[in-house]
Amino acid sequence: MSKYAYIHKANTPSLLFLVAANGIVIFIAVHEQWAASTLLWTYWLQSVIIGIFQAAKMAALEKFSTASVQVNGHPVSPTPELKRKIVLFFLFHYGFFHFIYAIFLAQFFRDIAWPAILLSGSIFFANHALSFFMNLAETRTRTYNIGKMMLFPYLRIVPMHIVLVFGAMFLGNTPLLIFFLVLKTAADAFTHIIEHRRTKAPLR
Repeated sequence: MSKYAYIHKANTPSLLFLVAANGIVIFIAVHEQWAASTLLWTYWLQSVIIGIFQAAKMAALEKFSTASVQVNGHPVSPTPELKRKIVLFFLFHYGFFHFIYAIFLAQFFRDIAWPAILLSGSIFFANHALSFFMNLAETRTRTYNIGKMMLFPYLRIVPMHIVLVFGAMFLGNTPLLIFFLVLKTAADAFTHIIEHRRTKAPLR
């Protein structure tokens, strides 16, 4: 297999663990008959975890591309200082996005099973930590476009949460709930594959 084959074999275990983590959470959600609040807060927490590890990935970059990245309308060079600024900007912007999202959830969903949320959050944290460390060598050596890395978490979580909002409407219907949660898992897995795919050239 070439260095930049389409699918990197090392990513297969992290993908399987991602699917398994989602499967465990789906089982818990159905078995415990979660309320809509618990369901949505659980995946809100997963989104936060995704953002934390994406920031860690950007911080771990040893070389990166800034093609199409501009600051005040001007192109920029891939310097360590720029990387720090982009990571901090991402943490602020992504964090503010989830702060507003949390306000929305707190306003409309108050029946929250925090132990279930923390248990599921621990499962997702372990999964994303495993994926981060399994792919750390690639993250450090491959030339990623840091601008695309900053935007990718949004592209990953938006389809997940669109599916979840619709799925929350069917909490009383177990087959439909499972369908929407499996659909959410598929969206999560697909975007994971896209993020970690290998092409014939570095991601610039």
